[in-house]
Amino acid sequence: MSLGDNRPSGRSPRLPAGLLAALLLVTAVLSACGGGGSKKTDPSRSPVPTFTAGKPGGTLRVVGSVRSVPLDPALARSDAALLLNRLIFRQLYSYRPGNPQPTPDLALGPPVLSSNRLTATITLRTARWNTSGGRNVTSGDVLRSMKRLCAPAILAPERGYLSQVVVGYAEFCAKASRVRLGAGKPVDLDNVDVPGLRAVGDNEVQILLRRPTADLMQILALPAMSPLPFEIKEGFSEPTALINDGPYHFIQPESGEAYRLSRNPSWDPGTDPIRTALVDRVSFRGGLTAADVQQRLQTNDADLSWDVETPAEVLRTLPPTPSPSPSSSASPSSSPSSSAQTFGTAQVDDRDIALLAVGSRGPAARQLGALAVRKALAACLDRSALVTAFGGSPRATATNTLLTPDYLDVPDTDGAGPTPTTAAPQPSATGTPTGGGTGSGSGTSSPRTAPSASPSASPTRAPGSSAATAKPLTTAQCRAELSAAGLRPGSDFTLLAGDTDAERAAADVLRKRLVDAGLAVQLRVVPADRYGAVAALGGWDLGLIVERPDFAGSRAVLSPLLDPKWPGNRAAGAARRPSAWFGEMNAGLAEESTDAVAKRELGLSSTMSVDASFVAVLRLATVRTTGPNVGRIPPLPLLGNADPTNVALGVTRPGESTAPTPASS
Repeated sequence: MSLGDNRPSGRSPRLPAGLLAALLLVTAVLSACGGGGSKKTDPSRSPVPTFTAGKPGGTLRVVGSVRSVPLDPALARSDAALLLNRLIFRQLYSYRPGNPQPTPDLALGPPVLSSNRLTATITLRTARWNTSGGRNVTSGDVLRSMKRLCAPAILAPERGYLSQVVVGYAEFCAKASRVRLGAGKPVDLDNVDVPGLRAVGDNEVQILLRRPTADLMQILALPAMSPLPFEIKEGFSEPTALINDGPYHFIQPESGEAYRLSRNPSWDPGTDPIRTALVDRVSFRGGLTAADVQQRLQTNDADLSWDVETPAEVLRTLPPTPSPSPSSSASPSSSPSSSAQTFGTAQVDDRDIALLAVGSRGPAARQLGALAVRKALAACLDRSALVTAFGGSPRATATNTLLTPDYLDVPDTDGAGPTPTTAAPQPSATGTPTGGGTGSGSGTSSPRTAPSASPSASPTRAPGSSAATAKPLTTAQCRAELSAAGLRPGSDFTLLAGDTDAERAAADVLRKRLVDAGLAVQLRVVPADRYGAVAALGGWDLGLIVERPDFAGSRAVLSPLLDPKWPGNRAAGAARRPSAWFGEMNAGLAEESTDAVAKRELGLSSTMSVDASFVAVLRLATVRTTGPNVGRIPPLPLLGNADPTNVALGVTRPGESTAPTPASS
């Protein structure tokens, strides 16, 4: 079977390219009324590459700076934790390499909807835990994982999605999360019912929906939703005693290893349509410096980076990579430039979105209530300087739209046809919308799921022609725009930013730009994992937010911005937002046809762009080095890395024997 056979069964047909192009064009034109409109653009989304299974056997060597990660999937936030969890746990729905749409995993098929689309029934396939006797994964295990997201010791942000879509979940979660950590007897969530979650026997789950939703499978595919056995009531034991259902399980680590895994004897490849589990073993080593990680990968002392990105200076020395063809299965050894570089790169384009949010309860709240002021501030942004602050190309690409076509809820069931793109017009300070060109500057992304699979880490990007890549205003022009909008020189502003190197650098760029334009800007830097909590308190005027959408869909992008109760670390908190926007997001996802969903999502994105309370700034990519022994690099955007359950080693090292792919039982 080809790993590129990504067609999910039972999904709605793909929205015709002409219809989506028309919707994009109509939205752009409507937004541009009264000013220069956007032009129609050529298609830009590339087909999903096809990958073929490589040589089985060997030990996959993963290295990084972290020393350990949470084994609990509900606590897996970092790329390193998600990479490890991919090896040991399964979900109802999951992602095949190269496909941004989830397909059935533990579920036998897509959710079966009632006639009113408010009840979803999911039947489980046979899968086993690695217990003595190998008992089956049951519907109770599915519900356990969803309910425990609200436990005081967990409080996973993914509970926000279930609160939005499942009947009674928000009320259940509010009560469950208020239980004190020091209470004498913790609440047994297995014995607490949620009205919208039902177990029908051992192999069927029913979910009652508050409203129809187009992205239920994406929500159920989140790693935090991984079904869990009842033993987790006693906590997660040391790794070698962990009960799990994925293709690998923990064994005793060797000297210097953080973890070591081998094939799980309870895992049946015949019942897993997602993972091929080509390697025999996986070794994790942590506590290394970034330089050591890069050195090991370049010299074939390691295969994958656990958490360290390819250094910018290395990226600058690598030649550009041609775009992959739909049937490519390139490996480092097949690249024309492999004589110069023997290592490869795995890139997941445009994972993160950097944006500027306007606060509603800061020193300048009154001035920011004026649309002209918000537009003037948006027009003053120097995106080229911000690209540099975030590491330059190919890591950062200027954009001026929140929702690209990759984040529209339009199924791409054949993985073949391109999807047209058009950016929502970006308002200038004078109120005349601009933009509409193709390319990364207009919000067009390189394929989110098609990484570079060659020694080059610098993928080519389509040239942009929108306001996002236009020459920024001079300091004098920026000062004039702010003055014309009615903003007095010396007005006090507070800029909120997370405490990471890149965000600090970007915040300094933003602050200097506005100070040079005559404003008094105070920079407030807070711990990245406390950003959402601080943002909720108010007291800031502009907030630099870097968010990582949990899946390819509008809800994942917009929930942290529009849901005033969103529990994630990157929630916009006390941002300026009309309540109607959150309602429109939910209403759009409740539409029955994909064209209606896409039309409303595009309309909401355009409305938000014109309002300038959330200003898209950059798309941020993740690039990680892979060793020369990695023969295939199936991308998985969720991990920001190659998929360890489908990676093949092209070379068997001395002392290692090959092993056949396990036969289906």
